[in-house]
Amino acid sequence: RLVRGFRRDPQGLIGPYKEWRSLYPDHRALPELLSNYYAQQQQQQLKVDKIAVLLPESGPYAKAAAAIRDGILAAWFAADGSTRHQIQFYDSSDLDQIWPQVNKAAEQGADIIIGPLDKQAVTQLARAGNLPVPVLALNHVLADTIMPRDLYQYSLSPEDEARQVAERAWNKGLSYPGLLVPDNALGLRLLDAFRERWQSLAGESVSSVRYPAGSTDLSAVVVQLLDIRQVPTKTGDSRPQQMSEVDFVFAIGNPTLIRQVRPMLQYNYAGKLPVFTTSSGWNGSVSREASFDVKGVELPDIPWLVEQGDGPLSRGIINQQFPASRGQYARLYPMGMDAYNLLPHLRNLEHSRSGSLQGQTGVLYMDQNQHIHRLLTWISLAQNPVVLGVSTRAD
Repeated sequence: RLVRGFRRDPQGLIGPYKEWRSLYPDHRALPELLSNYYAQQQQQQLKVDKIAVLLPESGPYAKAAAAIRDGILAAWFAADGSTRHQIQFYDSSDLDQIWPQVNKAAEQGADIIIGPLDKQAVTQLARAGNLPVPVLALNHVLADTIMPRDLYQYSLSPEDEARQVAERAWNKGLSYPGLLVPDNALGLRLLDAFRERWQSLAGESVSSVRYPAGSTDLSAVVVQLLDIRQVPTKTGDSRPQQMSEVDFVFAIGNPTLIRQVRPMLQYNYAGKLPVFTTSSGWNGSVSREASFDVKGVELPDIPWLVEQGDGPLSRGIINQQFPASRGQYARLYPMGMDAYNLLPHLRNLEHSRSGSLQGQTGVLYMDQNQHIHRLLTWISLAQNPVVLGVSTRAD
């Protein structure tokens, strides 16, 4: 309990540990046990005095980068003055200058780099062989070579959400998924992520229907997914009936499309089917009018957006300090906060596969490829969304 309680503050463990030893001098646990653990923690802590941040100031990612930058600065201001790191920002708009920028930052004394953001830029570093200083890239890439030892990757991966939908549905005892997926690159990535995770859990195939990207009406694809047919009733009339085995729906789309799913299920006498979506299915709030259509739809999202808090990095405070944080890039502000706060803990997470760090974007942990993943908070949509709990580690 002591170790867990001081996971983010190994130095703070010293006093309570000494007190524990004085209270239980004959405890059968070896006295060296926690001492060795503490020494190991100290060795694994990354030395961070000066941080370089590589973010584009122009181009297609400039607005997203500005949100991340403001999140980093918010975390910097919220940090204790004695542990506040130096920060220097570099413009990474020119992809041809990424490698020179990394070397320049190292030459100017940076201990670690946050960024770059662009996937092409991260790919350059992934193929670099060696890096002059550790780098926490703000995107995930797969390279065709061995990754550099000091390259860590962190992003708000939508694939993590799709996998956690599969895990939640499985844990609830559901058996036959039906997916509504946009026919574009992102939709197919999420379909693959869900399918792979579901088959590893259930060993079963997945039913899916793709709808045209940009579509504004899901009625036809809902009918197709559930194999809705008109069957005669005792009165001689007919009514729609689901013929497929699908026992839950995972719909991927924007809030307008997700709002259509439950009414369409109810219209076709399939209103009891559970409905899941991703964070893209809502914009952080639910109007009274929309609440009737999306009530009960479950989705995973970052705790900063869905949980109440009153600290210096809480949603309410950040919304006051940065009005733009209420907009489409809202989730990137806490991403910047977590990028800053992750830095000293990267070695710990790398060497402890069961280790984690409570962040603003979720419970953060690292896989064997040095990719940071997030355990998200589950909510049930309503005018006042209901927090259901946090996803569990599948491994």
